[in-house]
Amino acid sequence: MKILIVDKIHHSFNNFLKKANINYEVNLYEPKSKIHKAINKFDGIVIRSRFVIDKQFIDKCKNLKFIARAGSGMENIDSQYAKKYGIQCFNTAEGNSEAVAQHCICLIISLLKNITKSSLEIKSKIWLREENRGFEINKKTIGIFGYGNVGKKLANYLLLFGCKIIIYDKNKAKYNSDKILQEIYDESDIISLNINYDKSNYHFCDHNFISNFKKNIYIINTSRGKCLSTKDLILNIKKSKVVGAGLDVLEEENSNFELNQNSKDLNFLRRCDKVILTPHVAGLTYESDEMISEVLFKKIVKILKQN
Repeated sequence: MKILIVDKIHHSFNNFLKKANINYEVNLYEPKSKIHKAINKFDGIVIRSRFVIDKQFIDKCKNLKFIARAGSGMENIDSQYAKKYGIQCFNTAEGNSEAVAQHCICLIISLLKNITKSSLEIKSKIWLREENRGFEINKKTIGIFGYGNVGKKLANYLLLFGCKIIIYDKNKAKYNSDKILQEIYDESDIISLNINYDKSNYHFCDHNFISNFKKNIYIINTSRGKCLSTKDLILNIKKSKVVGAGLDVLEEENSNFELNQNSKDLNFLRRCDKVILTPHVAGLTYESDEMISEVLFKKIVKILKQN
């Protein structure tokens, strides 16, 4: 078997492959068109978000056994079309789930305790104490949407704080009911989006969704930007229905996670002291980089044994 690596992966991954005597080639800079022409030499391809693996690309992949994404999410790979050719597609969401869950906690606490807001004020020589009085996390009810790798770890952390957790996952029968959804709408102080992105989840969180909540809420999004309607978020921030938002992902990102810096909506979010923004780094830690490498290698070895 020969594997093509087209994105930067932690160096331990190459070491794993060498020790297992698995042949590989690294191509980080040639354009997609050149890689496409040579893809038939390989049995597997490893990618992050460098380019989209679409139907046209897959049609050329007659020898591929797998397409592996180093990271969470699969939106840049047409995995359904790949199944027609018997190509296995997988990601390594287990590798950075701990990092993402911890990031969610940081965003929640920062919003509740006005940490980012008050820090920026002090740097601007503004010293306000009473105006930055905060809330305690253990008094809050958190609605978690999506109970996969991240959702499970986030729930475990929040339980340690003494929070009430309500879980909804449309893909898991145990957590998919109108009763659970209504409970989230009635009781949640904070909601966290930890769902995969596909067409069915486009603007999962929009004005109609937000309007269902009985209380004014905080919104945390570390999934994908397109799961949340930016315009509807802004509308509800202006109405004070959303009292704070922690966003690690933005709707204005493209498939390579690059940002449209000229968006009017983004400019509003930048100026708003009720919003904390981070540059799609929830899953980016030194530990997760290495863990993704390990998970990736183990999944590839499993496929090798099947073939």
